[in-house]
Amino acid sequence: MLSSPRAISFFPSSSNQRDSGPNVYMFTEDIRNQVMALSVRLGDKPAKVSIEIKGTANAVRLAEDLLASICRYGRNDQFELVCDAVETVAENLAWDGWAVFEILHDASEEKEFFRLHGFSTLGLYKRWSRYIQRVPRADWQFAGKRTVVLPLEDLWVIHMPPLLGGKKGHKKLISQLARYHKLTPDFQMAEMSEQRKRFTLDFDYYHKTKIIREWQLTKRWGWNHRSFSTDDTTKLHLFYRTITFSWALAVLREHILQELNRLLTRLGVEATIAWSGLPLPEEVLRVRKQMLDGELSFGEAWHRVEL
Repeated sequence: MLSSPRAISFFPSSSNQRDSGPNVYMFTEDIRNQVMALSVRLGDKPAKVSIEIKGTANAVRLAEDLLASICRYGRNDQFELVCDAVETVAENLAWDGWAVFEILHDASEEKEFFRLHGFSTLGLYKRWSRYIQRVPRADWQFAGKRTVVLPLEDLWVIHMPPLLGGKKGHKKLISQLARYHKLTPDFQMAEMSEQRKRFTLDFDYYHKTKIIREWQLTKRWGWNHRSFSTDDTTKLHLFYRTITFSWALAVLREHILQELNRLLTRLGVEATIAWSGLPLPEEVLRVRKQMLDGELSFGEAWHRVEL
């Protein structure tokens, strides 16, 4: 029989935990949707891209069951299965800087299998060889307990890679980015609601300053804020950021796939996720340098790194 999850999946009192404004929503959604490329997710698989699970028939089945447990949709194709699993992990990393899953195991029947149970990282902290999930006071009755003790060996923990800021750096980025989602500052909104005018706001200057600050915050990622306009920037800067974002996604993608393979090895599943044709981080950086050196046009550079 499959072991029952001990971790609390979510806390009702924190249901709006990810309500951080449009900037954070768009940023995290772009990471999730583009980490395996939109063209791939829409079924338009480029011929050069290959993703499969290699191993014995039983090991492949165990790996497929494990990945399917964190997918949003039922997948019969290994390509789609791996893509969906990577996107789920990427979404959690994009929001929280880390993701934790409880490993559920069933070996009582003829067919052994593993499952991953995702849960909220709110109030979760490490103490020696275990994690403690602290239940918010408002949810004590809902959860029926105040704390949950989770042995480290029963968890799969994955952090945002250091090249992208790590867990702490990414959480700080999300927190700062959430502060710049308002089109109008609070003091101006207060004056408008009170129908009085003590300050004169230069909205054009405020808008440009806001954009510059958002660019500074997401410089490491190169996120273009879903804008291809050159009204507030140059074409070179826009393409530089767009290709940098491809590099960041490549770093994240490789990290998640490698960690999934480490998890399979840790669980004794003799199967491996193999992939080819996906842009590697170092390849994207080489293309970016060639673009900056004038060896590639903007369009050529983009086509080299897109899927």
